[in-house]
Amino acid sequence: MPVYCFVCSAARSGSTLLDRLLGAHSRAASLGEISFLNKAISLDQICSCGKNISHCKTWNAVLDRIESEKQLDLRKQPYALQFWDARASVIVDKKFQTGLYVLMTKFRTLQCDIRFRQRADAKFRLPLPAKLENNVVNSLYLYKILADMWAKDVLVDSSKNVHKALAVHEKKPDNTRIIYLTRDGRGVYNSRRSSGFSSKQSAKAWYRYNLRASSYLAFNVPKEHLLSVKYEDLVSDPARTLSQICDFLGITFETGMLKFTDVEHHLVNGNDMRLRQSHEISLDERWKTELDKDALATFEHLTKSMNSKLGYK
Repeated sequence: MPVYCFVCSAARSGSTLLDRLLGAHSRAASLGEISFLNKAISLDQICSCGKNISHCKTWNAVLDRIESEKQLDLRKQPYALQFWDARASVIVDKKFQTGLYVLMTKFRTLQCDIRFRQRADAKFRLPLPAKLENNVVNSLYLYKILADMWAKDVLVDSSKNVHKALAVHEKKPDNTRIIYLTRDGRGVYNSRRSSGFSSKQSAKAWYRYNLRASSYLAFNVPKEHLLSVKYEDLVSDPARTLSQICDFLGITFETGMLKFTDVEHHLVNGNDMRLRQSHEISLDERWKTELDKDALATFEHLTKSMNSKLGYK
């Protein structure tokens, strides 16, 4: 059985980089933010191989198999087989992501929060919403056929969603491993502000994600199935950090992973880093020079002591 590796991280924390690095291993495949596969098909987005989904032979072969086995043509009905509640904020399929859809995803997110706020052995836990239960089944089916068609032992899902990672782990604990990737919040805050988000949005999004992830993962995942990794360590010493991650996943580190652009990937969704052709890895700490005292004070006020809890001074 393949290993399902989930990368859980707040946006702008290096999940796409880690996904591509792991996907360069001979036994692993990068999936990108696979929860958004339906949207990628609907909008005919660009696969990380450089071609639109409709012209990517690799994804078309997958869609052919789904049609053959499930009698579902996702080219004509992209959302007929959904893989999780995926709510986009940058590239949005407005025909699908309606106000009602957003409202329902928020409601199911609240249900998941109540469920996973408790420890896994709690006597009375709110059940996972039926739609999300079905999404887990669909995701496991997709992982199975991808592992088979691509002949891989490790599948890396960088959808980031903590609830999905926990739901899959609950269903397949022996096959699921979760990497909790963190980054100094000041770097995330600066990156999001430079992309047009407000200071409040930038800080609060990072804070809320890590508040949820740090507690829910600890409550619901045994230590041997959970690995915490810092973006700064990954970028400063990728060989050493990747060796630790490979040990965690049960595979042997390969030096070729550092030249991740030499391997053709088929990531869907995610930031433009998935399309980058250079395998140069550099530490982004522009926040040290670009954030003034007022901006830093605002960050600290909005995020309380979360940065120090994650190990950042």
